[in-house]
Amino acid sequence: MALKNILFICQDLAVGGGTSALSSLIDAINDRYNVSVLLLTRSGKASVSYLKNIIYPGKILNFYYSDFTRSKGLKKIAVGVVKAASKLLKCVGINCEKHLSHYYEKRLNAFDTYISFGEGAATDFTSYFKAKNKITWIHYDVTFYPKNDALAKSLASFSKVVCVAEKIANDMKKMHPELAEKIVGIHNLFDKKRIVEMSKSPIQDVFDDCFNIVSIGRISAVKRFGEIPKIAKQLAEKGLHFRWRIIGPTSDEDERKTIVSEIEALHLGGCVELLGNRSNPYPYLKKSDVLVSTSLSEACPMVLLEARTLSVAIIAADYLTASEFVDNQVDGIVCKISSIADEIFRLATNDDFRKKIIFNSNNRKVDNDISLQRFDELIKS
Repeated sequence: MALKNILFICQDLAVGGGTSALSSLIDAINDRYNVSVLLLTRSGKASVSYLKNIIYPGKILNFYYSDFTRSKGLKKIAVGVVKAASKLLKCVGINCEKHLSHYYEKRLNAFDTYISFGEGAATDFTSYFKAKNKITWIHYDVTFYPKNDALAKSLASFSKVVCVAEKIANDMKKMHPELAEKIVGIHNLFDKKRIVEMSKSPIQDVFDDCFNIVSIGRISAVKRFGEIPKIAKQLAEKGLHFRWRIIGPTSDEDERKTIVSEIEALHLGGCVELLGNRSNPYPYLKKSDVLVSTSLSEACPMVLLEARTLSVAIIAADYLTASEFVDNQVDGIVCKISSIADEIFRLATNDDFRKKIIFNSNNRKVDNDISLQRFDELIKS
């Protein structure tokens, strides 16, 4: 029996939970399906297992979806020209995104299922496909933001809408009852072996004999890394000897500048450090004592699962899905952001409590079987 052909559509290879999740999913299904991945841009340098599966975009598609502010040299000029031309054409009723979508669907018409893996550009692009079995896989908490009728209209064009947490799926059904039959919750798959192997890579950074804290994610308002200097100041006032590393690319330059300014103003230069982007953050995570997630909102917080795999204690702010992945005070800590300093201090000074948290976390199973079963059902439908 011939294997079914699946095309995943992603914006780029940016380092992050979504890219890592796709890598794990493809590893798990490669022997059951013929898998390809269409990138909308050539951006990003994440370490992924599916490089051989990638279909790279043509120049126009790449320029259309590339970020003008992050482009450089001749590419910046090309991106500017394509974006300006698309705006002019829109004024006369020509939708460039729709035409690009139809062109690529015709070119890639040998697939049984099309999956936009990631919100935003990938979902918008795939929404114009006319294929019967097309799925959108959303990696953020839709319910955290005001109801968006334009988004609902776009999602209605898909046969299924995947949310990466049960809590989000249930709340989204209430927010968009007209889409309820399409919505399904599937946790992102997680490849423990890959994370462990990547964590063994050597790094030059020296980890001092102190309590090492790490936060991982893009620098943006929703991650609330801007709160870290204030929390760090409280820890310093408690007398804790620590170092807090923030790892991730910058998607909000103003937010990054605010964090740097706050670190300087509170005289925390030796305690809090912005390391910027790392294609492989796992060696840093492995060497840390606690992973702190300060986010306002997360969908399926992969970094929590990664910390669990590397026997690193977890503290998460009380966003909607935190309790779906962490049993508070049992295998991790979920608390208000105002209490994070106290919880870090407790972990750092109470060995018995920290060992209990890590022991329970290590014994909590990350089950991919249910997610794989639900994925197979999507493809068969």
